[in-house]
Amino acid sequence: MKKIESVLAQNGILGDVSKQYDMERVDYVKMRNREKIKQIKDSECCTGILLLVGMIFMLCIFEPLCKYFQNMNDFVFDFYTLFPVCVAVSAISVLCGLALNVCIYMLFPRMYRYLLNISFSIFVGLYVQGNFWQDE
Repeated sequence: MKKIESVLAQNGILGDVSKQYDMERVDYVKMRNREKIKQIKDSECCTGILLLVGMIFMLCIFEPLCKYFQNMNDFVFDFYTLFPVCVAVSAISVLCGLALNVCIYMLFPRMYRYLLNISFSIFVGLYVQGNFWQDE
């Protein structure tokens, strides 16, 4: 068997086959790594979008309505005046936030991860403050 391989190597046939095999393997590994990185990046972007939507819902819809229902007699306007304004402000905020989210994600991927962590910390802090530290 070694004699056959040495004859093939002398003629240059064995070297080309092994080089071709190595190149195919390298291409396959690169392709798999690109797919894994793309899956990770897609999940990061989806996480940022979900965090954005949750934060905007909490700040623009839930909290104003919660404050309104707790103090109905103190406001001069009714629910039907407040709710469309809350929905409009939240829709504009979601659109602007999505554009900003995608731009930062595409231009600065490392900074996007840090901003995602900071945003999550702010979201948890605001959630705890709004739901558990309120005076009844």
